[in-house]
Amino acid sequence: MSDYYGNTGISSDASQSCANLDGDGYSFSADALAKAGVTAGGNVTSGGVSFTWPASCQPDNVLAAGQTILLTGKAGATMIGFLGTSTDGATSGPVTITYTDGSTSTATLSFSDWAGTAAQGENTPASIPYRNSGSGTSQSLTISVYEMSLPLTAGQTVASVTLPYVSDNINGNATMHIFSIGEG
Repeated sequence: MSDYYGNTGISSDASQSCANLDGDGYSFSADALAKAGVTAGGNVTSGGVSFTWPASCQPDNVLAAGQTILLTGKAGATMIGFLGTSTDGATSGPVTITYTDGSTSTATLSFSDWAGTAAQGENTPASIPYRNSGSGTSQSLTISVYEMSLPLTAGQTVASVTLPYVSDNINGNATMHIFSIGEG
């Protein structure tokens, strides 16, 4: 996934200005996430899928803008999971899953706003009580990372996923952020 990251949305409390998830200078606190059990390079399990959480103060998420992400498929997997969130409102759109034999399946990927609550079909593997600001202060506001799993075609192995086109720009746009993709 790191080859596709283009936005930095996680900062340490000691270096809050290194990230800007939402275009207004706010970011997830790596320190608060660690207290919630989510650490850089660590596993996050949700919806029967295991994910690797990225490091802070460097590009750590993909803005869903219709790009195709190559994956090393897991034989026998029955679902593909996405770990992410949305800023400036909830987002959704079609994701296309391409299998190693060239066939495809399509489903809808949705994430609630990071300051909202999980919608139907979403899980909340982490919620934290504040977010960091580029100004160096924290804002008390519960924000969340969500997980959504989608079914895979039985007997197929994933080769790639094409994300929905939501926005390629965080400034004033509802944006879908993908931190990690996994299979289970």
